[in-house]
Amino acid sequence: MNPIVWHYTYSHHIEEILVNRNILTHYARLVRLTGMSSKTDRIIRQAAQHQGGNPNRWWGTLNPVPASQWVTFEVLEGDIWVDALAYMEARTKGVR
Repeated sequence: MNPIVWHYTYSHHIEEILVNRNILTHYARLVRLTGMSSKTDRIIRQAAQHQGGNPNRWWGTLNPVPASQWVTFEVLEGDIWVDALAYMEARTKGVR
């Protein structure tokens, strides 16, 4: 397994979904598949590199990734990654 992590910022917290790379496509190929203009690609790359991102390490998909394909689903709580489902359940019960 060669896992990839996706990070999402949602409602003031960061979520992380770890999936197998074999279901993903490299960013450069996604650019071609989507017909993204070279100008848009350049703007995205420059903005990311300005923030320390490396487009050569980007992977994604044009398809939904079902939960059955997730290796882990976590949320950043302070400085610690915790199980996202347990985190959300505790928050809905008012326990943190």
